[in-house]
Amino acid sequence: MGELLQKFNHYGFDKAIYGECMGLIVRTNRHHAKIINVWFALINAFYFISTNLRMFNVDATRSAFFLIFIIIPMITMGMVTFLGPKGPFFGVMCTVADLIMFEVYSILSSNAEPYASSWMFLILLVIVAFSYIETVGRMTLILLVMSSIFVRSAYLHKPSSIASMDLANTVVVTSLALVLHFAFQRARINEFVTTIRDIKTQRQLMITSSFDALTSLLNRGKFFSLAEQVIEARGEEPIALVLLDLDGFKQINDNLGHQTGDRAIQMAAETIIGSLHIDQQDKWDFPERVLREKSTFAGRLGGDEYIILLQGYPGRDEMFGAVSGILSALHLVDEGDIHGLRASIGITMVKDGEKNIDAAYKRADDALYVSKENGKDQININQF
Repeated sequence: MGELLQKFNHYGFDKAIYGECMGLIVRTNRHHAKIINVWFALINAFYFISTNLRMFNVDATRSAFFLIFIIIPMITMGMVTFLGPKGPFFGVMCTVADLIMFEVYSILSSNAEPYASSWMFLILLVIVAFSYIETVGRMTLILLVMSSIFVRSAYLHKPSSIASMDLANTVVVTSLALVLHFAFQRARINEFVTTIRDIKTQRQLMITSSFDALTSLLNRGKFFSLAEQVIEARGEEPIALVLLDLDGFKQINDNLGHQTGDRAIQMAAETIIGSLHIDQQDKWDFPERVLREKSTFAGRLGGDEYIILLQGYPGRDEMFGAVSGILSALHLVDEGDIHGLRASIGITMVKDGEKNIDAAYKRADDALYVSKENGKDQININQF
């Protein structure tokens, strides 16, 4: 029973699913708050102009009242626009400010015409129910509190016959608003769930197409594509290209088996990631973060070959130190039958004026070849 009520409270969805939609819910509430406040300010601006031009039989003595309620929603809209994005707390406060504003406005408008049944409160009640997504329980409480305060005020300031009419209208509209709120917001949450699933699918496809399954490094195609973007957008910061090839990998495969060989490839990748502090937690936006933060990234060319683009370092000495750190960390690898890994490394700078990675790749590959020829397990530099 408790689980059923909890599901009902979240518009027929599990609490966890509802929680996944929270970002979209907050954004939607904020967007609707902007629209509502603009609309509310325009309505009162219309009444304000009408009072001054003596149009539509609007009470001229209420000019200041309408002016105040032009200013208040504009302030609230400013809160929504500038404070809302800073966190859920400000978003909730903006919603609360709207609800209080509507309540006060409805009561004052109703009391200004004590011999007429109020209609403005009922309109605002329905707008609140359609616009804001909370939980069913919270929205029910909000509408009931708003309705109770309004009806109580009607009985205090209006003849009982008129107040009774307001009560009857409020009961009918509140009941209808709650039913429509559940149906309408359930459909909206369902759209959010579909959107989130689509986003997850797209992100997973992006990850699958961009990252090597064995090492979690960028695959060859994505690395070169991203490197081209980085080089095209480069400023004055130094950029270096590094090629790394494990030494004795064939012997690991032949003597210890392909499973151990795969694990050696993984450990080498983990060492590169750890030594260079590459943050790959959120892979789906990794390329965008690299471009935005100008950070180092690495890829797997295939087999036991790796490629690294170093950026974010102040100079060549720091870059060479980072690459030396990789080689030292590989020596310390110790797991199962693998007691240390060795690698040959070639490094070069991407020169000013180079528009793509081709020339730098050729220089780094030449440097890697020299490392192999000179005895392996070392770093060779070429035009660095």
